[in-house]
Amino acid sequence: MARRNKRLMIIGFLFIAISFLLFGFAALSLSSALMINGVKDVSKPSWDVHIENLENAVKSGYAQEVFPPNFSFTTISNFSISLKNPDDSIAYSFKVINDGEYDAKISNINVSQPSCIGSGSSANSDAINVCNSIVYNLKYKNGKTVNIGDLLESGKTQELILTVSYDGKNLVMNNFVNSDVTISDLKITITYSQL
Repeated sequence: MARRNKRLMIIGFLFIAISFLLFGFAALSLSSALMINGVKDVSKPSWDVHIENLENAVKSGYAQEVFPPNFSFTTISNFSISLKNPDDSIAYSFKVINDGEYDAKISNINVSQPSCIGSGSSANSDAINVCNSIVYNLKYKNGKTVNIGDLLESGKTQELILTVSYDGKNLVMNNFVNSDVTISDLKITITYSQL
């Protein structure tokens, strides 16, 4: 009887093993075949929106460039100018380039509050009057105003002009600036985000 039980166990084991093999082959035959043809390098996608080619200042009126700007990524900063009369202005042309693989849109434009230092007997009042009358204009080369939400497609370049001006037209006659005012800590950051 022990021999018979041993035979039954062996037959049972073989039956289970053959069943697993048959079910495995059946499952493989019912599954989809995956075929890959061709070769594709898969690399990390890139994000690269930056400023290039910041040109020399274009001055209007009595405007003077004290220190030229620095630029990195999408920030123009650390420049200093001198403005004296209403409508004095200084303009910088530059390119924003999207060398990345994604389209980008402007999500924020941040303009810092500058520091103003006057000279002469009315230095403080001149500095206050000028700092309160500083106007930043950011436009495309075609004259259209740069706005939040504007698109910069992948592989494209946009030419922009940043103009900083003294709009002292609202000052009363006795509040005109009497001497030069140096404006420093000027900074504008254009933040681009992925669509």
